Amino acid sequence: MAPALLLALLHGIPALFLPGPQPVQAHDYCGEAALVYLLAVEGCSCSQQEIHDDLLGLKGVLRGAYSREITEALQKKGYRLKVTENYSERDRQVLPEEESRALGEEFREALDRGHPVFIGWYPWKDRENGKRGHFSVLSGYAGEDFFIYDPRYGGDVLVIPEKTLAAHLLLPTLDRRAWGVFYFYVERMP
Repeated sequence: MAPALLLALLHGIPALFLPGPQPVQAHDYCGEAALVYLLAVEGCSCSQQEIHDDLLGLKGVLRGAYSREITEALQKKGYRLKVTENYSERDRQVLPEEESRALGEEFREALDRGHPVFIGWYPWKDRENGKRGHFSVLSGYAGEDFFIYDPRYGGDVLVIPEKTLAAHLLLPTLDRRAWGVFYFYVERMP
């Protein structure tokens, strides 16, 4: 049993947790590893390499997937996604409290419907391939805390309070020219 879930159960906190394989990312494959988890919850069993080569069509490409490649590949396969990708050049460091609460509610509603939320962190604009960064998956919640599967850590589920999550979701792009947020979840499988 995952430590975060065990902790929640021991403290009597009702927890929603969506189990699935939680591999440590291979190479630069945080997106591919996050998709292993996300697609397993949706009923598809694939390895990171199969996702990279076959689903995303990146065979022979020596880097991990970018956000646009991930969402476009899933949509081509027939997945209907709820995608939010918003970048602004305004100098803003955290989401306003009202937006933060609304985002937390949107995440809870998706999780209540059984849909993990795929999140992009530290996006960076690449002129040829869209945006890239690091990817992880919100896998559940208990009260104000969210459970996060992060491919850097594999099977260790991270627990993060909603306020901390909101403070880190709106992040500067690596080139420091914009601030943004990127996430999606599957609304319907093919």
